[in-house]
Amino acid sequence: MSTVKQRKTGKNSKKQKGKSKSKSNTGSSNNASPPKSKKASSKAKFNQKPKGKPLIPLPLIFRMVVSCMFLFSVYAVKRYYVSKYVNKTSDGAAEKTTTTITGNLTIDDDFNDIINVQDVHLDAATFEDISPRITQLPQTASIPNLRVVKIDQFWSPEMALHISNQIYQEFMNPVQRNESFLFSVNRGNEKIRGNDNIHQKTLEAHAMHKYDRFSYCKYEYRRSLPLYQQLLSYLNSSEVTRLMSKVFDVEMIGVSDLFVSVYYKDNFLSTHDDRGLGHYAFVSFLSQDWDFDENGGALNFNCAAPHKRQESCLEIKFGFNENVFFKVWPDSVSHFVTNVKVNKPRIAITGWYFTHGKGVHWPGIAEETGYGEK
Repeated sequence: MSTVKQRKTGKNSKKQKGKSKSKSNTGSSNNASPPKSKKASSKAKFNQKPKGKPLIPLPLIFRMVVSCMFLFSVYAVKRYYVSKYVNKTSDGAAEKTTTTITGNLTIDDDFNDIINVQDVHLDAATFEDISPRITQLPQTASIPNLRVVKIDQFWSPEMALHISNQIYQEFMNPVQRNESFLFSVNRGNEKIRGNDNIHQKTLEAHAMHKYDRFSYCKYEYRRSLPLYQQLLSYLNSSEVTRLMSKVFDVEMIGVSDLFVSVYYKDNFLSTHDDRGLGHYAFVSFLSQDWDFDENGGALNFNCAAPHKRQESCLEIKFGFNENVFFKVWPDSVSHFVTNVKVNKPRIAITGWYFTHGKGVHWPGIAEETGYGEK
């Protein structure tokens, strides 16, 4: 059954009549082609390709898949050439791309390029079999509670040189020194940081030391800088904490506190213990070609006997890239760093690991790590 629509009358019909009249006039003027039928015009309209649009629109999901494949191929090519460049070496002079400590180096990089763990065997049954570079210093009867473990070549050779060279260069440049370091002294157990009146602060620190009061003066690397943050992440990594746990036969959770220090001429650290800072202290020595006899700056442990408390019963003269670990809780042995006698930077990383036991004064740690000038 067909229906017939009624035509609208009025203005619209007049317009339609006008349009049809104009169309007929146009058609009469073009004598080249006869007027097309309704069926032919609709067929031509169907066959006409729309401008700027595909004849058959692709599904959205198909276009997304193609785009993802293209982006992935670009990433793969870029990754290939970057890795090829980084691993490139020459047969003659070494062109190996060394790791830069100031870049975005993270713990996800090859850890063998950061910590020297190639000869470490964490499944070893005895202490001596963990690594030939790990030794325990003989205990002395004068300090019965002291146990010192030494690890030679702790950092990879490239990383040790990077850290040492960067600290040295930043310190020896007076402008950069002021930006990267803060001169640190103390008033009792309160640390005072700031680069003003360094000479006067040094004299006051020595005066306190003369009267057997706890005192020190040294430079500390700013904790907000990338180098400090990266060193902290490396030493907190599972690779290092598992190694420390194996060496000391106790689960190490992480680093409770850490600072990178430079002792310059007339800098020192008087007798003290590390009670409350952590459970195991460590010192990573990174000064190259350092002569302790001429330069000073050796780590000394005080005798246990009451009448010899101010004397040294063990002096440690570090080698470059050598780490020394010793227990500071529950029995903490007093120690000190002798005065540096030369205008050369004594570079070291000092920190503490903590376990599940008590003995860490966390409010003091929080105050220490809240870095800033006072």
